[in-house]
Amino acid sequence: MPHGIKGEFGPGIKSLIITLNHVANVSEPKIHELLENVGVHISRATISRILTKDTEIFHQEKAEIFQEGLKATPYQQIDDTGARINGVNHYTQILCNPYYAAYFTVPNKNRETILDILLCGKEKVYCFNDEAFDLMETFNVSQIWMEKLSSFKNKIFSDEEMRRKLDCVFSLKGYKTTSNSRSNRKHMQLTGLYILFS
Repeated sequence: MPHGIKGEFGPGIKSLIITLNHVANVSEPKIHELLENVGVHISRATISRILTKDTEIFHQEKAEIFQEGLKATPYQQIDDTGARINGVNHYTQILCNPYYAAYFTVPNKNRETILDILLCGKEKVYCFNDEAFDLMETFNVSQIWMEKLSSFKNKIFSDEEMRRKLDCVFSLKGYKTTSNSRSNRKHMQLTGLYILFS
């Protein structure tokens, strides 16, 4: 059998089905009707399988395009739009530059979610350097908390380590439960994350 032929339909029919569905937004019943009208006898179940099975190659290709797109320019444009998945609100994040556009549907649209997307699956790490401490001043983080974090200066922490460290800092003297300390904690965590990603 020639390369690319798997099952009774070749890459031409398979790519046509995928293109009609994902690019032209043609429904599966209409794809079936079109193919039957031009003499291609294919079941609706086979069309569904072509669209939903063995799609890992497309996910890998998207990841590669996205990573190369990030390198292509010193900037990325980003926007989001609402999306519902099984009745639950999500957000579709659109990242692009003149060379690509990538779409990611995620449950949140906060800063950490965007950084997770930009990190392309790599683990988040945190570092409190001079720039991070300057940024905490901009966020009006209390000097008391900044002094507590001074022992973390220029050390790199994983996401889990960072959460444990901040739990330890904020559990002292019962400050953990105050809304102001929660705000400080969030600013500190985002500051460390911001500095290392930049």
